[in-house]
Amino acid sequence: MRVSKPFIVFVAVVTTLALSWAIPNALANAEASRPQQSSSQTIRMQPNSALTVVCESKLQIKTATDGKSVLLVCPIVKPSRTPTRTPSRTASPTRTAVPATVTRTASPTRTVVAATATRTSTSTSAPATMAPTKTNVPPTATPTLTSVPPTVTPTEHHHHPTETPTPGGGSGGGLSPVAADILGTCPAEVHDRYVTTGPDGRTYRTWHPQEVPIDANNPGGAKCRFAHEHGDDPTTSLANPVLPPFGYIGYTAGHPEEAHQGFKIAVANRGEVNDEGRVMLGSARVVFHMGTGGVLRYTMPHHSAIVDIVMPTGQYIHVQGLFDTHGVGSICERDRNNNDNNFSNDIGRTVMTLPGTGCEVTSPYEIWSGDLLIRKPNGQEALRAFVTMAVFDTITTMDPADKTRLIYTTDAFASRLNEAPFMGGFHGCDRENYHTAPYWYNANGPTMYFTDAFGNPLAEGAPGALRQEVSAHSQIGIGMASRADGILNQFKERTDYCGAGLGLKN
Repeated sequence: MRVSKPFIVFVAVVTTLALSWAIPNALANAEASRPQQSSSQTIRMQPNSALTVVCESKLQIKTATDGKSVLLVCPIVKPSRTPTRTPSRTASPTRTAVPATVTRTASPTRTVVAATATRTSTSTSAPATMAPTKTNVPPTATPTLTSVPPTVTPTEHHHHPTETPTPGGGSGGGLSPVAADILGTCPAEVHDRYVTTGPDGRTYRTWHPQEVPIDANNPGGAKCRFAHEHGDDPTTSLANPVLPPFGYIGYTAGHPEEAHQGFKIAVANRGEVNDEGRVMLGSARVVFHMGTGGVLRYTMPHHSAIVDIVMPTGQYIHVQGLFDTHGVGSICERDRNNNDNNFSNDIGRTVMTLPGTGCEVTSPYEIWSGDLLIRKPNGQEALRAFVTMAVFDTITTMDPADKTRLIYTTDAFASRLNEAPFMGGFHGCDRENYHTAPYWYNANGPTMYFTDAFGNPLAEGAPGALRQEVSAHSQIGIGMASRADGILNQFKERTDYCGAGLGLKN
């Protein structure tokens, strides 16, 4: 059975289905978010007339294919998170949470569980963003991350891997020099402060705010700004608050090194609400390598990801590996290939392609969707995890005839730069993050597995073994979010991480 559309309403009774790449790939067909409108009106204009519209948040524009009409949406601006959740959160743009007193009829357990600030010193083997509010105003303060990484232990957080790193560490695997043009106005030694220890005892780079103090001992002093960002602060996650070691998965697998600036983090905590009115039922965190500033993504199907999900009903996962994003192509190819009943040509990386190559688009949109199968020692599937992330301002555009060509979207669509939505900057920072329910096949299995980076079983302690945690459940399509019209198996939120000083390698 081929499923070509995403599941929208959660069905309590699930019949036995022949599952494959079809469902997660269908999730990648999600288009740009459309905010709920409290009111709308149509204005008919005569030739040689003009109309000025002022939006108190950030105007979203969708032009009809015939060019005769345009939809303007002024979304609701979400309030900032409560600062008591993480005292050091002032370092990065604020995010939204539902106040603890707010509940919704469709979902009786909507209150946000506040985190308490404590610190730990090690990362985990499965370290697993919701997003800052849309603003280009630089953050006013920044924490200092060092080789002894800070974390937050939230009250809702489920146990996740806590392997103790071997002493000694070293710089192998994670501290190769970064490109000078991603440092922005910061010296290299400032960027080198933001490291953590991986489960293998090695030192790896990790998340940092875009703006940081130049002197770690003087956080109120002079600041500098990196030319890249990593999304949400992972220490605010109620699913896993540990700093993730960027590059650890690839290093253990001998995978080609993934560019530092491509690591993006998305956090969604229980009770948060998106611009469509979806309420997050659990807590989730994704660390996904999805950069749009280079050409390797056109030929590399496997990208590292860490996925953490903790549900109040007991389901949880803390998994990591090289997720398979399958093929690459335009949105036209995706819609054609992913509905032809031939799974071998399915497209998981939907990218922008050059004008005149057979697929004309109305926005600079790119979306990736991938999956990772965790297998038991007998080869049977224990879990299928999904990852999806989209970008509305992709930095580069693909030439289908030569995927090694570096073509900036600004150049490819130079004739449309005065046309919305092409008139903004292209820095890969206007993203939509998805948190999708996994498939559990682990009712009677153990809750801990060791696999290689592709999910194949390995013995504990074997070279390249990654620790995976999977709750003892057998469920498909659990509710991740609720809305007035029912339960949904996916929570998503569009967030603008675009701060001053971002470069073309974000």
